[in-house]
Amino acid sequence: MRSIKSTYFASFLLGAVIAFLGAASARSTELFRLDRIGIVQYSTAPDGSLLLRNGVLAVDGRITWRGTQTLPRPANVRDETLNRPLVHVNAWLAYHNLGYGALSSFEVLEGAVKFWVSDQAYFAVGVSQDTLLANGPVINLSTRAHLPAGSGSVVAGFVIEDRPRTVLIRAVGPTLSRFGIGSYIANPSLLVKRNGQTLLANDDWSGNPDQDEVRRAAAYVAAFPLDEASRDAASLVMLAPGAYTVIVESADPSRPAGDVLVEIYTVPDTFFLSAAAS
Repeated sequence: MRSIKSTYFASFLLGAVIAFLGAASARSTELFRLDRIGIVQYSTAPDGSLLLRNGVLAVDGRITWRGTQTLPRPANVRDETLNRPLVHVNAWLAYHNLGYGALSSFEVLEGAVKFWVSDQAYFAVGVSQDTLLANGPVINLSTRAHLPAGSGSVVAGFVIEDRPRTVLIRAVGPTLSRFGIGSYIANPSLLVKRNGQTLLANDDWSGNPDQDEVRRAAAYVAAFPLDEASRDAASLVMLAPGAYTVIVESADPSRPAGDVLVEIYTVPDTFFLSAAAS
């Protein structure tokens, strides 16, 4: 079994190779930014020892894991160190030495607090929010529709490509009154379907167990907050690549006519890193 220190050197070597490849492609004095960096992640094994995974964090937030090994758990490992992407402090400094802008696609999280494993110090790391936005993904789709009295629905479709993503889906009715809209659906409900199969349903977001996550995710993606205890519908869910349909109806079939706002937000992976630290 290798020691934690020797394991660190293997992780650092992985990061150095990736950094070298990025630098070699840049050549000369041209500015460049790394599109991936080597990371590690520690977790607790069933027997109480440490599981160490080595991987690569790409600029799109995707992590490719390269290997896992078991290590004895040092006494100084805090729970806050576990289950998060980490980069060794010396590796981070080495990346910086590659040149100005090399690390502009990534950022140190938690105010650059050091996380210790034995005598090795790490930073929590993630993809820069500016980079995520600059890469051009659609982060929000929304439509406002008017439903006539009685039955009827609003149908919205979206497609997830490449990898699983977390999305915040909302059907806003009562909170529209805050924006001067007097005719709204008082009690909207939403369904998310794929290939005709219902994957989730929500009615009255504030009554669901995930209401705190929905509230925090809305703030994270800069969505306006839903009124507390309102009968708006919302859900936070991770979905695999594929085509999805959102169906919004009124939970009250005898409802009068009114407006409803259907929203779909992409929630960046860094949301979960910030949540773990709170």
